[in-house]
Amino acid sequence: KQSFLPSMNICIVWVFASSLQSFRFLSVSDCVDFSLFTLALFLLILVLIYHKRLFGLYEYANTLILIVGLSVVVLCSSMFIQTKEYYGMRLGFYFLGLLGWLLEYIHNTLRRLEHKI
Repeated sequence: KQSFLPSMNICIVWVFASSLQSFRFLSVSDCVDFSLFTLALFLLILVLIYHKRLFGLYEYANTLILIVGLSVVVLCSSMFIQTKEYYGMRLGFYFLGLLGWLLEYIHNTLRRLEHKI
């Protein structure tokens, strides 16, 4: 049975993409955006705690990169606000995650078809 669920690596990429924000709460959408980011981060931490079998070396390495990336984003958020480039970067990481999810699905489908032949 094949699953269409994204891997943990794709989820980590999406959490990082949602971290690329201004951290200035000037409107309701900024507050909602930050709330969704903290919810996604909290859920990722819960999965890390309760479902360790989903995490291999590669997933732990990506989690470490996520922590470093979050630190850089928080420390440099004022610079991102001035350049207004975080929206483009964010969209790029969301697209990268979506593309990775699609390629994982295609790879698993082709591997499953190969075993049937």
